[in-house]
Amino acid sequence: DPYEPMQIDIQDNPDGDGQQHQVIVSDITELEFEAIIANYQGSAKISRLIYIADHCPPYTLEALRIAINNVKTSTSDINLYATLIEKFNSFCKSNNIQKCIETDTKWLEATKRSAALKIETLENDLKNFKSNSIKESIRRGYNDLGEHQLSCGDISSSLQSFIRARDYCTTPKHIIKMCENVIKTSIQQKNWTNVLSYATKAETMPELEDICKTDQYKSTKTFLNCTAGLAQLAQERYQMAARRFLEANYEDCSFNEILSASSVALYGGICSLVAFDRKELNSKVICSSSFKLFLQAEPLLRDIISQFYEAQYAACLSSLEKLKNSLLLDIFLSPHVNKLYTLIRNKALKQYCSPYVVADLRRMAIAFNTTVPSLENELTTLILDGFIDARIDSHNKILHARDIDHRTSAFEKAFTVGKEYQRRMKSLMLRSIVLKNKIAVKTPATENENK
Repeated sequence: DPYEPMQIDIQDNPDGDGQQHQVIVSDITELEFEAIIANYQGSAKISRLIYIADHCPPYTLEALRIAINNVKTSTSDINLYATLIEKFNSFCKSNNIQKCIETDTKWLEATKRSAALKIETLENDLKNFKSNSIKESIRRGYNDLGEHQLSCGDISSSLQSFIRARDYCTTPKHIIKMCENVIKTSIQQKNWTNVLSYATKAETMPELEDICKTDQYKSTKTFLNCTAGLAQLAQERYQMAARRFLEANYEDCSFNEILSASSVALYGGICSLVAFDRKELNSKVICSSSFKLFLQAEPLLRDIISQFYEAQYAACLSSLEKLKNSLLLDIFLSPHVNKLYTLIRNKALKQYCSPYVVADLRRMAIAFNTTVPSLENELTTLILDGFIDARIDSHNKILHARDIDHRTSAFEKAFTVGKEYQRRMKSLMLRSIVLKNKIAVKTPATENENK
């Protein structure tokens, strides 16, 4: 049918990471492989295993072996299966390891036949539904087709099928389900604009509150907050991402095929350290009754946030280093880890300096578990960038805050506020007098209308 509704062109990754982010993690002393992948299912588990295999050589074979088994048991993606087998055997040959895996040709042929047969059946059913013009059947037909295409690894076709179902949605619940399907597929494409667009579409529906009270859709708000937060994180909008993740409900975090409660805690906690000041960090994270439950899944992160709030910077930064390798193996957070860590450290340096007029660089270096020369270089960069308003006495190793005359600035501010108040009062009095005396200045257009 050449006149399908909602014909669109879909790019593979229109707004994902523009650069290839290559990180190799060789030190696995602080890593727990099973813990990294334990809470994920389906495509999320497979994609994370592949990411670990590509970026952590000590775990490459184990990650690929589990990924291959998961592809066989939970998908019909024969192309991905063949790619992973080739990657596994290539790694074995290049490292002289006698553990090559033979391709399961029986599974490959059987899966190929059954997948093609199911596609044909679903497409024929869809044609019949269209000929009968039953909207609900057509919508379900597109959803079934999209799910099968997604299982086969045809993400672009799957996204098209889910979007085409939109024109056959007859109830608000159908629209929400369509938005969830599009978001789920767009995340696999890293099409973050699509994710935000359809999350907003679902959230602006007037019926959302009532629909979320039903058992089937009770996790919808948390799903929308977490997926929108993931999109904001991918686009380096860390404050927006933090606010989104903090709105999630722990009990409703039941979409392990995309994110787990542990990943929500990590993303929300790390972004909060960058986004919020100490007061907000305490009220929105540490004292948050809902986010506390997420942090229980990540006790090390909970300690890091508490240490940062209590100005225990050496312990905080040391704990962050322990967590770093596991974050570098997270498929979504990895491209941002170095930037986030730099922002957190810079914020800690500024926070340390803010109460003092004079700070001893030697004591500051001890507080940050670093050397005086490296600390001096860091502070110089931050001062030149305008992030810290201070000067360094390099000879005596003293940091001097800029001398601000608080008395004069307070008087100037009071004078400015007084003048503004006086101007507003005069304007209000003039308006009152004009209204009282019924004075009106008519424009030429108004005068012509009266004539």
